[in-house]
Amino acid sequence: MVGGVVALLMGNQHLHGAMTEEVWPALGASLKYLDLSGNDLEGSIPTSLSLLPKLIYVNLANNTLVSSILPAMFHLQRLTHLLLSQNTLQGTLPQDSTLVSLKVLDVSRNQLTGAVPVLQHSSNLQVAFFSHNQFSGSVPVPAPVNQLGTKYVAFELGMSNNLLTGTIPAEYQYLPVRNLDLSQNQLTGDISVLALMPFLARARVSENRLTGSLPVKLCLNPIHNNPCDISYSSQGRFG
Repeated sequence: MVGGVVALLMGNQHLHGAMTEEVWPALGASLKYLDLSGNDLEGSIPTSLSLLPKLIYVNLANNTLVSSILPAMFHLQRLTHLLLSQNTLQGTLPQDSTLVSLKVLDVSRNQLTGAVPVLQHSSNLQVAFFSHNQFSGSVPVPAPVNQLGTKYVAFELGMSNNLLTGTIPAEYQYLPVRNLDLSQNQLTGDISVLALMPFLARARVSENRLTGSLPVKLCLNPIHNNPCDISYSSQGRFG
């Protein structure tokens, strides 16, 4: 029975054409897992897809989708994975998202503009990739410090190759970020906040306008299970 479909997993199946609006209501409200990645799908993300309330996993990466990401996608309460990288998506992302279950967000390698969303309700966040877009404005703090700071779930955060300005927020010293990539932006100010991040194992902040120094012992922190790779602007140095 079509109305009972729970998973549609058709990644890398040489599919092509548009994602028509009529398909998704026909699948019914039971759809939880959708993988159409690695195909040649084009056009817009259907509005009807964003209205399926039980969606947990959505992977539309590596297609040729255009237009904007529907705001309704950022209000799916059960969604844990939203993977939209390597398309040609444009426009801005909503700042008032309510993705309370979100663990992984990847919108990298598109043509998105505006501010990077704060994701203030996504306290379960583990991975967030915004790299290789045209985001501007300041570096956001991904969620309230008092939520992420008490969970101690180290996560990855990538915002490289954008147009971000300003400084690295002081609040980052309280965030359990394990891998941080802010390289190739227009950031200024001091990089010493990186030395205060207890979970940080790898940071890339090269090709900015940052200054200051980092202590060598940062890479000797016993909490780091992987080698520390700190690269930064020509004005920064190890102390």
